[in-house]
Amino acid sequence: MQELMIKTGKSEKDITETLISLEDKLFIIWDNKRQVESVKLLQGWEQQLRSEPFKPLDNLDYWTKY
Repeated sequence: MQELMIKTGKSEKDITETLISLEDKLFIIWDNKRQVESVKLLQGWEQQLRSEPFKPLDNLDYWTKY
């Protein structure tokens, strides 16, 4: 926890709340809440929710919007 506090600049309370939120969203499993070392990663990033595939209108759209 100390290392996370140093690297993020956040308090222990903020880090704990964030980890619990990630657990609620099924990104991690945190069995032993006393040790951050017990965190197990389930998803490495948020899932991208796109209703349709990427289709730039022209070459400029690709470089400026995506």
